[in-house]
Parts: sequence; structure tokens; C-alpha cells
Amino acid sequence: DLIGSTQITTGGDEIGKGTDGKYTLFSIRQDFDVLNIGSRKKVRQQMAAISQSALSLSERELEREVSISYSDAFTAMKQYQLSLRTDSLYKDFERAARLRYDTQATSKLEYLSAQSQARQSEINSENARRDYVIALQNLNHWFASDTIFTVEDTDIVNSEIAVGEAST
Repeated sequence: DLIGSTQITTGGDEIGKGTDGKYTLFSIRQDFDVLNIGSRKKVRQQMAAISQSALSLSERELEREVSISYSDAFTAMKQYQLSLRTDSLYKDFERAARLRYDTQATSKLEYLSAQSQARQSEINSENARRDYVIALQNLNHWFASDTIFTVEDTDIVNSEIAVGEAST
């Protein structure tokens, strides 16, 4: 197609109805577009450059999406860790309320309120865990691998302080 095109055709008479047929036409046609060879080559090079730039854009979009998924997973992990600490505090609070109730230092209503808050904290922790698992699944769907990737548990505040101390 860069230089031209070639067509071969045949035609026939009296084909079918029990006869072998007689072919009466055989033609070859070849078109050369000598004057446009350079412009076609230039168009193809431009199309290749456009395809390469689209691929580069796709790579950047992919990097962006993976980065967003990683950030979401990191945030979900930190929220889950925070909910576990909160849940632990509420369980301690419930135990203390139970002890105060058993020693008749508080009413049953106060104990039930503490118990209800502890249960709500447990539910929130389970929801945070579920959100973290979903965020990890969203992150891992970008990778064509059997390996399950997780986010790294780093303490950003401490690392920023360490960097700040190292530069002074």
C-alpha cells in the first residue's frame, strides 16, 4: 500500500447448470502513486508519534490511578488502626463501667450506655476493616500478579521530623 495496489480479477461465462464454464476474462490492475509516497510516509510517521504519545498518556493515567488507589489503601489502613485503638479504649471503658456497676458506684443505665458505646466502636472497627480490605482489592486489581500487595505501615509524622532534623 505504500507504493501502490494490485488487483487481480477473473470473470466467467456459462458457469453452472452442469457445464464446466468458460472463463473469458483475466485482468491485472496495478496502481502506483509515485508522487504521494513521501507524504504517505510522513502521515504514517505522524500517526506513530500520536500513538506513542497516547501510550505515554495512558502510562501516566495508569500511574495516577495506581497512586490514588495506594493513597486510598494507606488512608483506609490508618483509619482501621485508629479504630482498633479506639475500640480498645471503649472496651476498657466498658470494663470500668461494669466494675463501677458491680460495686454499685453507678446506675445500670450508665453501664448500659458504656456497653452500647463499646458495641458501636466494635461495629465501626469492623467497618474500617472492611473498607481497608476493599481498598487493598482496588489497589491489587491494577497489578497482573498472583502476589497480594499491601501498603507499607510508616509513621509519616516521625519520618518528616527525622528528615527535618537531618537537614539542620
